[in-house]
Amino acid sequence: MELTVDAPLADIENHGLFQSVTIQSVKPDTWTEYAVGNTLRVLAQASRIVVEKGARLKSLEYAKADAKAKLEVNGTVEQVIVSEKTELQISGTPENVPEVSVEKSAADTVIISQAPVHVTLNASAELKFLKGAEQSTVTVRSGFYKIVNETSASIKVTKPDGTVQVITSTRVPIYQGNIWYPSYTPSITPPATTGPSIIPTGPSISGPGNGAGEEGTEEDEKPFFYFATREEMADFVLKTIKAESAYTVTKLPVKLQSDYTPVTASAILSFQLQEDPQALPEGVYVEWKCEGLSSNGSGDWERLEGSSAKFTLGELTHERDGAWPAYGENCIGPVVTLRFQSDTMRISELPIDVIVGAIDTNLLFHMTSGEMFLRRWTYMKTKPMPLENCSVYEKGLRPGETSKVLLTTIGIDRDKYVIDYKEHDPL
Repeated sequence: MELTVDAPLADIENHGLFQSVTIQSVKPDTWTEYAVGNTLRVLAQASRIVVEKGARLKSLEYAKADAKAKLEVNGTVEQVIVSEKTELQISGTPENVPEVSVEKSAADTVIISQAPVHVTLNASAELKFLKGAEQSTVTVRSGFYKIVNETSASIKVTKPDGTVQVITSTRVPIYQGNIWYPSYTPSITPPATTGPSIIPTGPSISGPGNGAGEEGTEEDEKPFFYFATREEMADFVLKTIKAESAYTVTKLPVKLQSDYTPVTASAILSFQLQEDPQALPEGVYVEWKCEGLSSNGSGDWERLEGSSAKFTLGELTHERDGAWPAYGENCIGPVVTLRFQSDTMRISELPIDVIVGAIDTNLLFHMTSGEMFLRRWTYMKTKPMPLENCSVYEKGLRPGETSKVLLTTIGIDRDKYVIDYKEHDPL
């Protein structure tokens, strides 16, 4: 049996199973689904469908142009089809992850979701993922798209050519603080070292025991793992985090080099974590976390195997009116924490907090001996510059502490990286 509903003033609770259900009009807030196995087609200009816990829809189609629809899923919805331009809000705690398809005839659809969904785009659309939509994914087959990610996790987007883009969360905490550099700063050239230290702590070669006439335990016989020097740690971080930042700097004209003027620096940061089997002893592996970026959505630890997704954050902005950098504002970027695990070694190296410095205002202030002032630059734009300068400015020593590491660019080579700039006439 097919059911057609044309009841603009009625509240509907559906417990029946039909071959198909067409909703031509209904009171905007009042269709509640309790049945298992129905197929719904919505032609109403405004609607709210609630799928209760234990209920299941095989398919739900929105087929009215310029409709405004709300869908609350607490049960199961196997498939949502948007066949006409619709503004669709999705919420609830679904028992599955609904498949949502935007058809070619539904260009310029807007979907706002507070629940996890797998979206397939066959036309241009705007997608906004709010808290609760963690674990959502997007597959783009055609059309332009705009995606806003306000969840606590990154959103994976598969493009028509098969490449994957990761839309990072706008809720990623950004470190903004002052860092006093150590007296040395290791460059990208790795130090002459054979890698992290391994200190044997087990029995002597003469037989079992700890050298004091006592029998050693299996744990006692494992060697220690730790970085003996800051240079070793810096070398490891450079091998593990590959990052680059593109700068745009604008300022008002100045008359003398000693003058100060409002300055705005913004950057687009891209980075990726990469496993390097040669960087650690056999049996030692890395786990990482970064709130708003890790795919589990909660910022919990993830094992680094191969390469992570490539993350892009922009526009990260620093504004300063007057002399800068200001105290407490010379480094801006996300913090990625690394830690070490092993079944074969005793880990004595503490976790490492790596600040991926999208903006280093010290670099801008001092770059090329004050060139922004002497050459009267008012605008500068660079192409992505690698973050190959690694400073270990604090090494953790006690349980509960972490080591602190900063990644920044080595410098701005005007001939190599600057792609656009403007100057002002002398004042």
